[in-house]
Amino acid sequence: MSPITSYKRRYISLPDGKTLEYVRRPGGTEPLILIHGYADSWYSFKGVLDYLPSRFAAFAPSLPGHGGSSKPEGGYSIDGYASDILAFMTAMGVPKAAIVGHSMGTFIAQSIALTAPDRVSRMVLIATAPTADNAVLRSFHRETQGLSDPVGQDFARSFQSGTCVNPIDSTMSMEDIVRESSLLPAHVWSAALQGLIDYRPADFDSSALYTLRTPTLVLGGCLDEIFDESAQRKLASALPNAEIWLDLNSGHSINWESPERTASQVAQFLAVGSGT
Repeated sequence: MSPITSYKRRYISLPDGKTLEYVRRPGGTEPLILIHGYADSWYSFKGVLDYLPSRFAAFAPSLPGHGGSSKPEGGYSIDGYASDILAFMTAMGVPKAAIVGHSMGTFIAQSIALTAPDRVSRMVLIATAPTADNAVLRSFHRETQGLSDPVGQDFARSFQSGTCVNPIDSTMSMEDIVRESSLLPAHVWSAALQGLIDYRPADFDSSALYTLRTPTLVLGGCLDEIFDESAQRKLASALPNAEIWLDLNSGHSINWESPERTASQVAQFLAVGSGT
């Protein structure tokens, strides 16, 4: 499959006044929502979009605070982001969709599936865990608290370069990834990460996730330095309708390192639910 070289950035206003930047893969009829991770944007899924089969009507929004979307002073909780994505789906005329999330996007996907299960057909969680409250992210959050605007590209580059253990695919560019991350103002670097660390699936300890029956694929890398292999396996075992596929040689951003393989795994998993 020949990669698509560019996407038209579009913008839509949500009922609460926020504006979301998004791209849509041309063609397709099967609705698919791609939710990026912390400090990324729609561009996080550029390579995956390139390689997805043409049957998908794929939308990749930039979350508030990220990319070209609105950057309000507050509203950066995971449940708040879930509400934003549900509003985006409604605005796009998508009553129900498969959802693919990467990193922070996996927690947003879980929140959507817990609060609006009728809106989600299947989920793919790329680089995930039961919780993001770990030593790596708490340490990085302390660094973000000292930031002031404008946040330099060196800070963004230092963060993003640590999420890969292999070179990224030729369909993407680390410089473009860094430029997208540099669009975050200082308050978003801190507030979005705090919201991620604070998120707990409703009553996780009393087994709320055990009731989440949305068919789910946990997809990731064994060399992930943010959510390690054991954390990924723990979440997969907690979900009653989940399967797991981990690449032995990939890190936190398998969607950057191996987007063609990632797109193939996504397509195969979603094909089971669609009957194709």
